[in-house]
Amino acid sequence: MWPFFGMLPPAASSVLRPLQGVTVVALEQAVSAPLCTRHLADMGARVIKIERLGEGDYLRTLDWSMKGMCSHFVWANRGKESVTLDVKKPEGLQIMNQLLEKADVYVQNLAPGATERLGLDAAAVRKRHPSLVCATIAGYGANGPYETKKAYDMLIQAEAGLLDVTGTADTPAKVGTPVADIASAMYAYSGVLAALFRRATQPGKPGADIEVSMLDALGDWMGWVLAQIKCNVDEFCCDIDLLLLTAHGEEDGTARRHARGYPTVRPVRRGCQAGKDHARCSKQPRVAGLLRLCPQAS
Repeated sequence: MWPFFGMLPPAASSVLRPLQGVTVVALEQAVSAPLCTRHLADMGARVIKIERLGEGDYLRTLDWSMKGMCSHFVWANRGKESVTLDVKKPEGLQIMNQLLEKADVYVQNLAPGATERLGLDAAAVRKRHPSLVCATIAGYGANGPYETKKAYDMLIQAEAGLLDVTGTADTPAKVGTPVADIASAMYAYSGVLAALFRRATQPGKPGADIEVSMLDALGDWMGWVLAQIKCNVDEFCCDIDLLLLTAHGEEDGTARRHARGYPTVRPVRRGCQAGKDHARCSKQPRVAGLLRLCPQAS
C-alpha cells in the first residue's frame, strides 16, 4: 500500500464536501486520469488508485524534487489511497473486481486495448455493474484511424495546432504546462460530475460511459482560434470571404504567433509588441501592469 498524498489539514477535512460517500476506483497512470480523479478527491470522494506491482505509476520517478517524491506525481495524486496490483494475474484481477463492486466511479487511461484484454474496459465492467459511472481517457478516442495509437501531451499540442499559435513570430513553442492532459482531465471530471448528478436526481437511471480523447479536448480549446479564422482582426472585419485569413494565420496559411500579445483584444493585441502603444494602454489599469512587464517587442 502506497502512502496518502496531499491530505487536507484536520480543520479542512472536517468540512462536508460534495462527493463524500462516493468511491472512485482508478486504473490510471501519467497525468490525465490522475488529475481527473484528484479533482474528485478534492471534492471529497474516496479515490483508490491502482498501480503496477513493484514500480507503481511511472510518473513517480520523473524527478525527486518534492521531498524525495516526484512533483508531477504529488500534484496529480493528492488525497488518494493507492494499492499495487498485478491485474494480469487472476488474484490481482479478482481484487480489482471486488473493488469495483463497491465503487461508484471507475476511471482508466491505460494504453489502447489494454483494458479490453483484461476485461476491464468500460463496456465489460458496465455489464457486471450497470450503475457504475465509467470514464475512459485516450489519446485519440475509439473508432478512429488512430484509436490504437498512444499519445503524449506535446504530440497532441502539435496535432491540435496549438504549437502553431504559441510562441514568437519566428519560433513555435510548446505550452509550459501539459495542457492536453489537463484539458482531457477536466472534461472527464465534468462528465463524471454530470453522470453522478443524473444518477442522484433520477433514481433508477443507470450509470454512464464517458469517453474523452486528448485530441478532442484540445480541438475544443482551439475552437476560438478557428472562429478567428473568419476574421481579419487587423482591420476588424469579419467578412465570410476572408475564411482562412485570421488573427492566427497569414494569407498563405502559415501561422502567425503573437508572443505575449493577444491577437483580438485591444490594447493587449499590440501592447507587447510596440512601446508606442504603452501610453495609450496605461490608461486602462487592468492591463497597465501587464504592459509594464513587456513594453517592447518580444
